[in-house]
Amino acid sequence: NSWFDSVLGTPAPPSDGDGHGTRTMGIMVAGDGDAGADPNDVGVAYNATWIATRIFNASGGGGTTTVIHNALQWLMDPDGDPMTDDLPDVVNNSWGSTSAGCFFEFNTDVQILSSLGVITVFSSGNAGPAAASIRHPSYNGSTFAVGSTNNAMAISDFSGRGYNPCNTGDPGVDIVAPGESILSTTNGGGYAGGLDGTGTSFSAPTVAGVLALMKEADPTLTPSKARAILKHSAVELGTPGQDAAYGHGFLDAFGAVDRVLNPKPAMYLASIVIDDGDSTCNVNGVAQPGEAGVNIGLGLRNEGFATATGVSVTLSTNDPNVSVLWETTTYPDVAPSGTGFPTSPLVFHVLYAKPAFEPITFILDITTNEGSEQRLFNVNTGETCPGGCYDLDGDGFAPFADVCGLVDCDDGNADVYPGAPENCANGIDDDC
Repeated sequence: NSWFDSVLGTPAPPSDGDGHGTRTMGIMVAGDGDAGADPNDVGVAYNATWIATRIFNASGGGGTTTVIHNALQWLMDPDGDPMTDDLPDVVNNSWGSTSAGCFFEFNTDVQILSSLGVITVFSSGNAGPAAASIRHPSYNGSTFAVGSTNNAMAISDFSGRGYNPCNTGDPGVDIVAPGESILSTTNGGGYAGGLDGTGTSFSAPTVAGVLALMKEADPTLTPSKARAILKHSAVELGTPGQDAAYGHGFLDAFGAVDRVLNPKPAMYLASIVIDDGDSTCNVNGVAQPGEAGVNIGLGLRNEGFATATGVSVTLSTNDPNVSVLWETTTYPDVAPSGTGFPTSPLVFHVLYAKPAFEPITFILDITTNEGSEQRLFNVNTGETCPGGCYDLDGDGFAPFADVCGLVDCDDGNADVYPGAPENCANGIDDDC
């Protein structure tokens, strides 16, 4: 059976009184049934086969916990015959709790669906921009929590965001997709966008449609592998790494399907080690303003599904108060689920002008024989180094003779202008 009206408890095809379900389903699968794309194919996975269950009535009521439990459990075996394989590949849920806070009500249902191989998607809610506005059940770790962006890829004001209220160290949002003025089908026939197509209810089915395309590319795709691939292919936005508003970033439909068809490595930072034993300030494992010669060792973890070969990285920053001295290093091959460590450290300097305790945002360009990726990460700084100049070129003249936190440049060679006077912090390389 392809239909279940959980509000009425009947297998009759559910009606859509307010058009919300017609719009969300249209974003996922709407097509004219003909081969080839045309303007009527507004669905991401257009012409895909679909089923539906209703949990709200025409006025938005009726969605009791019992009704929702029954609907989710119907999806586990739609025809009621455990001997047939009729599980859906992807289930979109453009609904959620109206209350903030930690709830577990539907977690078991969602986890069982995931264990059966069903990929579930939930909208993160429209209670933004408050910092703790993500809504249950989207932050369940077994599903995809989807936020909304506008056409400029900026987070929508209304998009639910924040950390998982049941696990405060875990950003609740997984990924974002367009959710403003989305064109789709209407329950009166035809197509419409505008405000009626605005909300995380309409960004979630975009992700669900891409997941359906991924499943078409590989019918054996598991929920965990699908999660990893969406993460690997997302365009990073917001603060480095998974953040509470954008999650892992903006949905890249082509990149996600391509990674299913052509498995690639996916390199992420596994560890960051600061070694300032050879630097010019306190040896404390912390980069400090005024500290020169800070080594940074970056462990790389391959979360992808192919071995990374010919691995090299280049470190850079847009911070005007940080200078990268040794910017490139190489790594051995890294197998899937493996971690690689650099053959040599990278080195940077922190100028005295850097405010104490202000993080440094670095850009890491990772190149392999299989492709290239870019990761952003932050390194915390400590208190400012004690004042003074340092003998960076090793000519034996340190106090007010060489550079002061790299405000002045140094010749870097003890044989060039040995002992030449250097006026500290005047911005001029006096001895070159």
